[in-house]
Amino acid sequence: MAATNTVLIQMFDSVLLPSSDERGPITDQVKDKVASQKHERYYRRSVTRSGSCYYGIQILTSRYSARDLGRKMDGERHLAEKKYATFVIGNIKGEAEGEASCDPRYLSNSYDNTTSTKPQELSPVFFNPRVLDKYKSDPDKYRVTSRQIYCREAMLLQTYHTNEANQVFTYIYYLGILPYKEQLYWKSFKENPKAGISKEAICTDFKGRPYKGPDALRDLRLVVERQLTHVEWYKPVSSDLLNQLSLPTSGAKKQWRETIGLLSNIVNEPLKESFFRGRCRTTDNKPWRSIRWMKEALKDCGDTEKRVREVTDPFFNLRTLRNRLSVYDIGPRKKAQLYESLIREYGSPRGHVEHLCQQLVNSLRYLLKRWPADSGE
Repeated sequence: MAATNTVLIQMFDSVLLPSSDERGPITDQVKDKVASQKHERYYRRSVTRSGSCYYGIQILTSRYSARDLGRKMDGERHLAEKKYATFVIGNIKGEAEGEASCDPRYLSNSYDNTTSTKPQELSPVFFNPRVLDKYKSDPDKYRVTSRQIYCREAMLLQTYHTNEANQVFTYIYYLGILPYKEQLYWKSFKENPKAGISKEAICTDFKGRPYKGPDALRDLRLVVERQLTHVEWYKPVSSDLLNQLSLPTSGAKKQWRETIGLLSNIVNEPLKESFFRGRCRTTDNKPWRSIRWMKEALKDCGDTEKRVREVTDPFFNLRTLRNRLSVYDIGPRKKAQLYESLIREYGSPRGHVEHLCQQLVNSLRYLLKRWPADSGE
């Protein structure tokens, strides 16, 4: 392509027919065209109760001119052969199986018909959760999702996950794709397996099926992305903001605090004060914000005091946590006491955030029933 000054047009056409329990309400229907000049993608998509589809084209161009590519290839011929680190590999049950190089030449896969004694490409490797701190602490350079890591919009690590022992794991094949310097960084956090790989990883990576087990963070993303985009009481947030949201993987207070702040930006900040104020019978000019007006609006709609508390308390709790941990200086002693009380109650930062996300999901779903997208109230 570089030598002939041509481009590659990649066409795609995908249809998904979800099972009945995956079909959302009729307000979830979406039909639109997407034209992304930045990524050279042009397609149509449709999401309805009966299924979804998208089709279109992507224009792939060479990153280099013919001259620049030739120079690059010539320079690479003089570079030393890529180096590969060794790691302790395990199996999906969490049993250690010895050390192996992440050099793809010394790995086998399920399509290998020979009786190879080489380690499998999908042999899991386990790490201390602090391995992710480097990437999460530099959002300008790295983007960390719940399963992947990007470096300046380029894929760095294609897949990773966390097991029940709170260990981060990936597969030895994907470690071999990393630059050697990154391999050594990951190796510095290596651990023997303390538990098997997660149920979600077994489902998605080995069975090729979407995971339907409990996942509060996933459910929160789905509610925000698919159901809140058309309601009058919520201002949609950017996909970039949602992509930054992930569960804390270590006990680091900074990571925990940043997750709480991000949750507040995604859930609390977009709530429209004017909508809830307009559904209250009171005419007093109260100096309330959106959550307090929401509470009053639910009361005026006839909800019981208990139900109102169940719906609004997660929003109030999130706001209080954000203010105490990030906004206001309540003093190191009080902050330490707050962290300790949350650890005693939920076991870990991850457990606390999962619990909070589930409460927020329940509250948002109730508000969707009370004021759906096609509500005439």
